Amino acid sequence: MCGIAGIYYKNGCAVEQSILKKMCNAIAHRGPDGEGFWVNGNIGLGHRRLAIRELSDLGAQPMTSSDNQVIVSYNGEIYNDGELRHILKKDFGVNFKSECDTEIIPAGYQAWGLGLFEKLEGIFAIAIWDVKKKSLILARDHMGIKPLYYSNNDACVRFGSEIKALFADPDQPKVLSEKDVADFAINGYPSPDRSTYKNIYQVPAGSILSFDAQEKKLHQYWQPCRTHDITNIDQAEEELENVISDVVKSQLISDVPIGILQSAGIDSSLISFSLPEKTNAPLFSVGFKQKSHDETEIAAAVAKQLNRKFHKISAEEKSIEETLRATVFYSDGQLGDSSMLPTYLVCKAISKQAKVALSGDGADEIFGGYETYKATAMANKISKFLPAKLWRILGHGIHQFSGVPNARVPPQEKLSRFLLGMGDGVPHTAWRRYLQDKEAKKIFSSSLWDTSSITSDNYGKAYNHAQGNVLDKALLADQTHYLPGDMLIKSDRMSMANGLEIRVPFLDKRVVEFANRLSPDLLISPKGKTKHVMRNVLSNKGAEKSLTERKKTGFNYPINHAFRTELNNLADTIFTQKTDVFEPYFNGGEVRNLWQVHKQGKRNYNHALWTLMVFAITREAL
Repeated sequence: MCGIAGIYYKNGCAVEQSILKKMCNAIAHRGPDGEGFWVNGNIGLGHRRLAIRELSDLGAQPMTSSDNQVIVSYNGEIYNDGELRHILKKDFGVNFKSECDTEIIPAGYQAWGLGLFEKLEGIFAIAIWDVKKKSLILARDHMGIKPLYYSNNDACVRFGSEIKALFADPDQPKVLSEKDVADFAINGYPSPDRSTYKNIYQVPAGSILSFDAQEKKLHQYWQPCRTHDITNIDQAEEELENVISDVVKSQLISDVPIGILQSAGIDSSLISFSLPEKTNAPLFSVGFKQKSHDETEIAAAVAKQLNRKFHKISAEEKSIEETLRATVFYSDGQLGDSSMLPTYLVCKAISKQAKVALSGDGADEIFGGYETYKATAMANKISKFLPAKLWRILGHGIHQFSGVPNARVPPQEKLSRFLLGMGDGVPHTAWRRYLQDKEAKKIFSSSLWDTSSITSDNYGKAYNHAQGNVLDKALLADQTHYLPGDMLIKSDRMSMANGLEIRVPFLDKRVVEFANRLSPDLLISPKGKTKHVMRNVLSNKGAEKSLTERKKTGFNYPINHAFRTELNNLADTIFTQKTDVFEPYFNGGEVRNLWQVHKQGKRNYNHALWTLMVFAITREAL
């Protein structure tokens, strides 16, 4: 896993390697093991290396094809490189110099052109310079697991694994986009193909962007779809057991130590139970002082049953404020998800013992793990019995008396969110909002409110445009919007901040395509059991019933406890003394009022306030 960056001057200006070096230095944490540059006139590619496979200099990048006509800078892992290597040798006579998976890319591009990307099984963000065509190609993996940002104007294309790489070029403007700032405040993140900055975007998941001096072309080579092909539970269990075993085995390829991110959930447990017996991969889990948030006891029990080493990592740091600021820096202020903080800590601890870790991320979004999927089906049936306005009145009414408890998700918050969602055109996406319309209208500036997308957001559009029944729509919206916009940002940035490569077996193309063939009753059983087939397979592998029947809890950070203790001074300073940092996008006085209501224990605004704090910390650093 690595960091990439580059500049392409469409107007013919020469690239300065010193600027390219600054861009790569900005993301040096992604690749602490080396750097490389390739510059030729108006094009320059840079690379920071985290050495995982082929640790010698033969794996260094940027890498050129044997005839020097294709140059590649790449971040990720290709798991089927052995298969592709065999085909390229046999059918195209390619002679390889190393066992590095990177070498597959220039050879594969010369053999198959843009058809290469749909053949790749893995996680990747790839930049290719085609010398003959004088064309820059940027491509991302099927789910958007690896990041790739870019800016584009008449004169220049800049790209990088993180926004800070683009900002290292002094000619890159740092101007916030009102619409995307509004999305960030409402959902906790901008749309997955955008950022909170004007003219800085992400290459969409499963897509290829091509640039030459005249035009930009976008080609989508893959997207998820639901088909319901598999209706038999026995077939589903057999296929899942086979595919997850194959995928986990393929993702263990590494020349450095590997670990497993183990929670108390069935996702990471299925990965651990699918490990080959002789694999020496310890399990890691994060612990909290608050028992309501701690999962290490169950994680330790999984490790004991499987006879694997177990490491408990504390989420308590000497300075939580310092850790928070680090997470904001490494995420470029693009994510208001508080679970970044424990994710950062667990990755920091694991990186001292391993350079690669397998994670259960993505299982909920493809196997139907969230309770909101059941709630969406319910809302589809009963929302019509009351006017939307009345549902919202009831939801706001419950929230008025919610208090500020320490529980993960308090019952009153669940009820309030459910009712508010019932009054929305798309309840499934409304339930995930950090900020509801009533509060948003108060704290948003008039300009920000006018440009906000709270009633027609892109997440809701993803749901409405998806094919199938309500469960299909919810799953596909999460796979194409919530997952790449929130969960994968968190996983990538917090791991790479610590020089740790996170691999996600459940988001392997083979697993996603299998899961999307399952009929709804195999995802959520007739009795309402989520991740039905996953639980059965885990049980078949010998897991205890206390694990296979466990309800999902989520990887939450105790925000309210932190606001009362370690982060109280920081929050007070930002929300009462430095409210000018929110102008002109937010009304500083109303932000102060929101904090006071929360601090006094009247109403719970923890997620909204956390997101606003991330915005303030980011803004101060600009």
